[in-house]
Amino acid sequence: MIGRYSKIAVMHSDYVVRGGAERKSLIYAAMLRNRAEVEIICGNFSAEHTFSEYIGDTPIRSFPYKGPIQKLISLLRMAWAVRGFDLLIVNNYPSNLSAALAKWAFRKPVIWFCNEAQLHLVHAPKKGRWALAVLKFLEKRAVSSFEIVIANSGYTAGEIRRIYAKTARVIYSGLDLKRFPDHEPSSSKTKTLILVSRIEPHKQIDTALRLFESIRSSYAECQLIIVGSGSALAAYQAMAGPGVSFTGAVLEAEKLSLLSRADVFIFPTLNEPLGVTPLEAMAAGLPVVAFKSGGVSETVINGETGFLVEDEAEFVAKSLLLIRDALLCSTMRSRAMRHVRESSFSQECMVAELVKEIERLS
Repeated sequence: MIGRYSKIAVMHSDYVVRGGAERKSLIYAAMLRNRAEVEIICGNFSAEHTFSEYIGDTPIRSFPYKGPIQKLISLLRMAWAVRGFDLLIVNNYPSNLSAALAKWAFRKPVIWFCNEAQLHLVHAPKKGRWALAVLKFLEKRAVSSFEIVIANSGYTAGEIRRIYAKTARVIYSGLDLKRFPDHEPSSSKTKTLILVSRIEPHKQIDTALRLFESIRSSYAECQLIIVGSGSALAAYQAMAGPGVSFTGAVLEAEKLSLLSRADVFIFPTLNEPLGVTPLEAMAAGLPVVAFKSGGVSETVINGETGFLVEDEAEFVAKSLLLIRDALLCSTMRSRAMRHVRESSFSQECMVAELVKEIERLS
């Protein structure tokens, strides 16, 4: 039991991608089972396409759907399914609407652990103008009723305050640091830059390809490995120039192994709510080069664990500096590992802070 709650439902819309919200919720659901009865309630679920490594023995009840009508029915079924639980912990849209319905119908307390204000992003789900306006209105009403709102970064907390006029407590998404192997410095003359990301248009993989082309024109003996899968994979593969390789989807162990053998992690995405993969890169001993925007500006220490840059020219310059200066790269590698491992970026820290919020709600 945690506080006065013995049965906790973790609600998430779908587990069909290897994204930050999926990993985070699977981790804390499994770890909270040490203290309470926990079950995951979701729409579509595919162990093959999400982080099956983190599920453990957590029970999962899914309500699959195809198409908008079935999706609505799935959300209603999710709301009905949690009627016997004491507490609901919900992630992103639209599962937060399902949680709000359950709160109204069954008087259930709700904690919203928000990764991003999804309906309000530039790449928001494609809806008609009026449909989107209605959904935004309903979500704002839902969020206003939630007892506790948690954000995965200060950037996300600022967005929640701006959009929903709600104060959010910041708890960073945690890593399972025990999984990370020691860094394996390469003796090869070829320097390896790496990017781990879902391969979707809003992740700006095209920017990474353009930046790498500029880097390679100044330093020919380098390669870029892009790890991940998504709807835009084929398009970016066709766009890629020499020295670029795509791994497609890989399991966690292979991803961490690839990180441990690389030299520099590049992160092209602007306004990412947190950016778990730069954290993973630093935990694996890689300096990070990223634009100074979004949550990554809270996790990367500029000039210490990597570089936060203002524009593409500086991005290229700092990447070249790291691959040319072995001593600087080695120094930043050690600082990056120490920073992540000694700060509040472990899964244990994340769950401990979440437990405090649950106990506070009691």
